[in-house]
Amino acid sequence: IENYPYTKILEPGLTAIDGAIANFFRQGHHFDLNKLRIPAEVMAMVNTISLTDTRFKLLYTGNSYEQAGVLTTFGFLRRYEKNRTRANQLYERLLCRKFTSELPKVFPADPGNLRTTEGCSGCHATLDPLADFFNMWGEGGALYQGEGSEIDTTFAGHSGSNLAELAEIIRNDSAFATCQVEHVWTWLMGRKFYNSEATMRATLPDYFASTRYSFKELV
Repeated sequence: IENYPYTKILEPGLTAIDGAIANFFRQGHHFDLNKLRIPAEVMAMVNTISLTDTRFKLLYTGNSYEQAGVLTTFGFLRRYEKNRTRANQLYERLLCRKFTSELPKVFPADPGNLRTTEGCSGCHATLDPLADFFNMWGEGGALYQGEGSEIDTTFAGHSGSNLAELAEIIRNDSAFATCQVEHVWTWLMGRKFYNSEATMRATLPDYFASTRYSFKELV
């Protein structure tokens, strides 16, 4: 088994398919395949994978500005149909951060620009620019309407205008390594780190990064 860097989950143009995913794509009654812009190479692979095949096969279909690995899979975009929801899930699942802010005592009837409104800006000043990266994908049923325009926006102090650039920002954020360590630890141990394990918790992300983000080495 190839020991690929875990950061490949965010690599533009890289598709991973197993039996379950292949079978899902073969169910034409769920959605119109012609509107999903799935590369021909992917569909050719889909038709060769049986439902019971549990090993993922990787296919590189070329670097595309609107692609960001798992963040632009059909499942992610359909499950989280609004751009703010997509940004919120990314923030929590890949960086282990949450949007929290003190609520205003009285909500204004028309809050206006949430990025600057008191009581709202604490979250939206970060959430909304992050959500803008998803602008090229439609929300809800509009997902099928083709790519939207790029928007100049920022996240974590870095500028970008498309999802491929957002993926690069996340991969280079130290919080990404720390978050994956915490996920793996919880998965293996069935609990979070104890306070007495603080030194190990602080050391593992650097080790993970030093192995070129080898999930195999981390486990």
